[in-house]
Amino acid sequence: MAERRQVPRYMFNGTAQISQASGGTFSTISLKSISVSGCRAEAAGVPAPGQKCDLRLDWEGKQFQAPVEVMWKNGKGEVGLKFLTVDDQNLKMLRNLCSGLMIEPLAPLPPEHEKKI
Repeated sequence: MAERRQVPRYMFNGTAQISQASGGTFSTISLKSISVSGCRAEAAGVPAPGQKCDLRLDWEGKQFQAPVEVMWKNGKGEVGLKFLTVDDQNLKMLRNLCSGLMIEPLAPLPPEHEKKI
């Protein structure tokens, strides 16, 4: 299996908020890993792959916010989110956050990650 990662992913156990529509109501999701290009989360009620949402993450008294696209979703409630645009200030914050985390080991993805629900 070819590795699809273009940037390192870091283990992260925290929460973030996601909104399915710009200016809509945010719901809480559990982040499991994060990188400068996206994150993996566990969440109920996240829209189908291809849908765009807004993500908000509070870290050390600062707020990271970026539009994301749902890249994949499986039957266990896990989702892969890709950051669509990240301004310089948020990118700096994201890099600082990642620098203090443990890198996530490379491992083959289970078959359910290959299926888009």
